[in-house]
Amino acid sequence: MDRNVTGFCKKSNLLISVLRLNLVGIVDVGLSKMIWKWGSTDLDGSHDPSLLSSGNIAIFDDGRSF
Repeated sequence: MDRNVTGFCKKSNLLISVLRLNLVGIVDVGLSKMIWKWGSTDLDGSHDPSLLSSGNIAIFDDGRSF
């Protein structure tokens, strides 16, 4: 993360995407803990998450690949 987002994350946290698990999350490295995650039932082929200036996260989701 490139900045603090009040009530959500700190600048030192990592924004991650795990394509094969359809998972986007935020990891607090200091605590060795995932503090937020989303996706396993709602995403399929998600990648390249980005923190927007609004504090929202944009995610590319390619959809089902057969």
